[in-house]
Amino acid sequence: MVWGRSSNWATAGEKGLPISVQMTLKGAPLLKKIVEAFSKTVFLLDHLGRVPLEDGPPYSAAGPLLELLPYPNVYLKFTSRMVEQCHTGDASAETFMPFILEHFGADRIMWGSTFRRMTIRWRIF
Repeated sequence: MVWGRSSNWATAGEKGLPISVQMTLKGAPLLKKIVEAFSKTVFLLDHLGRVPLEDGPPYSAAGPLLELLPYPNVYLKFTSRMVEQCHTGDASAETFMPFILEHFGADRIMWGSTFRRMTIRWRIF
């Protein structure tokens, strides 16, 4: 069991520091092993693991994402990239948002804006 500096992941859990994970769902089997090994550490799955949405309801391609449901230390980061993806293939925001909320619940989903990529000019006071 060696995943980088695994002692850092344990320390993050002890200190209450979440770990943001950038991956595709191909990495879900490995992530499952890691979150089991570090059950006191919170993991934030950025971009929902880049879940493919093109197949639309019932979102069968999201199976690997749903396999992370039993792990309460896994949270999802919903981003502007996901909003864009909700308009590909047979997907829609009207069908995907209820789907993901029904499975993970609002308590395990957070918003990530991808601020650097946004074209909005912000005025800082």
